[in-house]
Amino acid sequence: MSKFLMLDDYVLPGHGLMVQGALEIKNEELSGETSSTSTVNKGVKPKQFTVSLQVPYTEVAGMKKLTATAEAKDTGDRMRIYDCVNDTVNAMGVRQVQFTDRFAVNEAEGVRAWDVSFTLREFQSRPEMVEQRESAPKTVTQSSSGAAVDLATAEEQQTAQAVAEPLTLLEKLLKAVDSALGSGTEERAS
Repeated sequence: MSKFLMLDDYVLPGHGLMVQGALEIKNEELSGETSSTSTVNKGVKPKQFTVSLQVPYTEVAGMKKLTATAEAKDTGDRMRIYDCVNDTVNAMGVRQVQFTDRFAVNEAEGVRAWDVSFTLREFQSRPEMVEQRESAPKTVTQSSSGAAVDLATAEEQQTAQAVAEPLTLLEKLLKAVDSALGSGTEERAS
């Protein structure tokens, strides 16, 4: 197995790289006060990877770059997402990760180096993507027969809606005057 971890195009510095993966499956016991072994599944949590390595004191620039990589945020002020290349990470079906929880740097005992450890969490796990697809609202598409809408037809629809609503006393009076004036205009036009 190769002993490197690459985040986007950045290869971690140092040596002695160890990557440990964990998959947490949440279950809740249903037995209550009985001796039943029944449980209910509460979902599969994102995979997490504990990474440890040693960076010699001579690689100060590499240590600074690693720290900056862990602190990096995207434009939305969220922790940056990295494409990850590592045999252990990829063997567990993970392609993208984010730094999470703790980033620790300690002076190594007996050698001039830092012991570095941190946690990477899977970004958009397969169970998460399935949940998002299942809870996504169904898209409704509307189509038209292609017939043009006549402007006069639209005006008639608006008038019909207005007529359907009860008229106030003033509106009834104005409607009567409008009708009287309208019929007189039609007679003169004929």
